[in-house]
Amino acid sequence: MSVLQVSGAPRLLGGASSRCNARSFRHWHPQQLPQRQPNSCHARCSYYWSLRADQARRSLSWHQSRRPVTLARKEGRRRLERGHLPAFAASDSKEVALPQEIVEQDASCTALPKQALRLRKPKSVSEVATILRRLGRERRVEFIRSHSRDFLPSIHEANVLLDKLRCRRAGAAAQDVLDWLIDSEDAALTPTIDTFLSALRACANSGHFKGTERILSQMEAWGLVNDAAYSQAVICYLKLGWRNQATKVLERYEGSVLAAKGPDPYNKFLERMLPGPNDSSPERLFKRMLRMGVSPNMDTFQSLAAIYAKQGDCHRAELVLQSCQQHGFTLSPRLYTSLLNAYALNGALDKCEEVLVRAQRTEADDGALYAALLNAYCRIQDVQGAERTMGTLRSRALDGTFCIPALAYSSMIRLLSQTGSLTRARAVFDEMVKESEVNGMQGAYLVYSAMMEAYIGAGDIDDAELVFELMRAKKIPFNEAPCRILLEGYGQHREVERLRKLFNRMCDWGLSSSQSTLITLANAFSDAKDLKGLNAFTEFLENLRPSISTGVIQAIVRSYVECGDLDKAEYMVIKLCKHFRKPVQVKYFNIVLEGICKAEDARRAESLLDVMKGQRLKANSETMLILQEIYTRAGMEDEAQWVRSLRMEGGVVNVDFFKSTVDGWVYIGMS
Repeated sequence: MSVLQVSGAPRLLGGASSRCNARSFRHWHPQQLPQRQPNSCHARCSYYWSLRADQARRSLSWHQSRRPVTLARKEGRRRLERGHLPAFAASDSKEVALPQEIVEQDASCTALPKQALRLRKPKSVSEVATILRRLGRERRVEFIRSHSRDFLPSIHEANVLLDKLRCRRAGAAAQDVLDWLIDSEDAALTPTIDTFLSALRACANSGHFKGTERILSQMEAWGLVNDAAYSQAVICYLKLGWRNQATKVLERYEGSVLAAKGPDPYNKFLERMLPGPNDSSPERLFKRMLRMGVSPNMDTFQSLAAIYAKQGDCHRAELVLQSCQQHGFTLSPRLYTSLLNAYALNGALDKCEEVLVRAQRTEADDGALYAALLNAYCRIQDVQGAERTMGTLRSRALDGTFCIPALAYSSMIRLLSQTGSLTRARAVFDEMVKESEVNGMQGAYLVYSAMMEAYIGAGDIDDAELVFELMRAKKIPFNEAPCRILLEGYGQHREVERLRKLFNRMCDWGLSSSQSTLITLANAFSDAKDLKGLNAFTEFLENLRPSISTGVIQAIVRSYVECGDLDKAEYMVIKLCKHFRKPVQVKYFNIVLEGICKAEDARRAESLLDVMKGQRLKANSETMLILQEIYTRAGMEDEAQWVRSLRMEGGVVNVDFFKSTVDGWVYIGMS
C-alpha cells in the first residue's frame, strides 16, 4: 500500500456493548507473536527477550520489503524539518517515485546511522545547526565531541552557530554546545558575553525554561550578566505564560549588582504580558519601575499605550500620553495611533478625528494614523467617511509627505466589497498596483489578499486565482495568508484538484505549515467533501509526526463528521490523541455526537458513551444537551425527559455511573 493512501479504519461501533480503549490501537505487524505464557518469573523474562529478538529479525525482513515507503517517509520528515509538509500526489498512482539522489543518500546512511554520522564531516555552520536540531540528546553530545574541532575553530563560529539554532530543540542543543565550550581547554574557545546571550536567546525562543535558568545562573556566576540577559529570561517565561516566574526574574534583576538598571527588561515584560480587559498589572509594573529609580523611555510608553488600546481604555491611554510629555518626550505617531485605536474600539469616531487633528498640529501624523482612522470607518461601514479619509491620504501622498500604507488599501477594498461595490474595489486595487510599481509598498500581499477575498465572496474563484498569480508574477513577498484564502475558496467551491495542487505548490515554495494552515486545509477538504484527500492529509500528519494543536484535531474530526464518515471520526479521536501524545478530551466526542444527532441514531450515541467510559471521561453539560436532542429526534421521549432532568440538576454526569440495558439506560449515580 502506498504512503499516499490510507486503509479503511476498523469499525469500532459494534453496538451498545462495544468497548474501546487505548490498547485497541496497537501497532500492526504482519506476523503476530505466539500467545503461550510461561509460569515462573525467570522463564517469563527469558521468553520475553527471545520473543523480542525473534520479532526484531522478522521486522528487519518486513522493513526491507517496505523500503520504498520507508524512503518516502524519511524524505517527508526531512521536508518537515525544513519547515513545510510534503506535497500530495498529483495522481492516484500506487507507487512513489523519488529522485535517485534521495534514494542513494538514504541507502548510504540508514544502515549504520551512528557510524555514518561519526565519519561524515559538516561543510558549513548552517549544516551543523540543522544536524543538531535533528539529533537526540546522546547523539547530539557525541556529535559535538567528535566534530567540534572541525566546525568551531574560534569563538566567533560558535556564536554564529548558536544564533542559527531556532527550533523546538534549539534550547537543549545550545546548552550542549555551551557546556562543551566551557569544558574546553582551548583559550580561543572561551565563552564571551555574546556567546552566553546567543545561547540564552536560543533557549528563550524555544521556550526551554530549564536551559534559560541554568545559563542565566552561569552568567551571574561568571560576572557576565547584563540587561539583555534578564530580558531574554523574561521573554522565555512570558512565552510560556508564567508571569510569576517572569516577575521573579525582575526581582533578580533589581537585586543584581552588575545590571545597569535600564528599562529594557520592563519593556519586554510589557510587550508580552497580555493583560485582561480590566487588568491593572501594566500600571503596577510601571509604578514599580519608577519606584526602583528606572527611567522609562519611548518604548515603555508605546508598549503601555498599545496595551490600553487593545483594552479600549481611552482614559488610561490619555494618561500615558500626558506622562510621556511630563518625562520630556515628544509624542510619536505610534502613540497617537494607539490612542485613536482605543477610541475606535469604543465607536467614538468624533474623538478619533480629534486625535488626528492633534497629531497634525504637532506634525506627528503618518500613514499608519490615517490607516487606523480609515479602518475605524470601515468597522462601522461608513463609506463616505472612509472615502474622505482616503482622499486626504492621496493628497498627502502627492505632496510627498508619506506613502499610502497597504493597510489603508486593504481596508478600503474590504469595505467596498462588503457593500456590493466590487467594481470600485477593483479600481482601488488597480490604483495600488500602479502605486507599488512606482514607489514600492511594504506588505502589499495584504491588498492582494483583500482582493482575493472580495472575488471569493462574490463567487468568482477564477478571478481570485488570477489575482494570486499576478502577485507571484510581480514577485511580491507573501506568507501563508493568501494561500489560506485561496484554500478556503477552493473548498467552498469544491475544487478538489485545485485544492491539492495549491497545497503541493505551498510545500514546494517552502511555506511553513502553521497550525492555522492545517486547520484551513482540513476545513477545505470538509467543504469540498473530499474524503480521499482528507485521508491522505491525515496520513501525512501521522507519518511525519509534527507538533499539532488541539484545534487541528478538532478540525480533522469535524471534517470526517461533515463528510459523513462517523466511524473514521471516532477512530481518529483516539488515534490522533495517542499518536501526538495529546489527552483525549470530551469536546472531541461531542463533535462526533453532533454528527450522530443528525443521523438520529440513539443506539450509536449510547455506544459512543461506552467508548468515553473506556477512556475514563466525564460527560459535560454539552454532551447531555446533545444526547437529549438525539433522544428527542429518535422519538424516545422518556429517555429525553430523563436526560433533561439530569441536566437541569446541574451535575456533571460521569459515564461510569450509567449501565446499558435492553430497554435503555439506567442511572446509577452522579459525580
